[in-house]
Amino acid sequence: MTSQDFIILVATFSLIAFTVLGAIALVYLIAILRRIHLMMDTFEQFFSNVSGGMRDAIARVRAMKETADLVVQGLRAVSGIAERRHTKHKKEKSEE
Repeated sequence: MTSQDFIILVATFSLIAFTVLGAIALVYLIAILRRIHLMMDTFEQFFSNVSGGMRDAIARVRAMKETADLVVQGLRAVSGIAERRHTKHKKEKSEE
């Protein structure tokens, strides 16, 4: 075996080792990218849930605002009626 054959043999084994290590590195890279994809899906689902919760909360606040507006209008009406009765009652007492 000559030195030229030895160099070719070493180069061949080096190429085989490089190919095997490259394939292993690609498998790990694919596994890492798959986990990143799963994590991103989890984040997307979480933020979607948060967004939906915020939309629900805003809708509830708006509904409460409408209810509060109706209650305020009702109280104003009752207050107006009570005020008119009070002034009418005062008038009747002053006439007696």
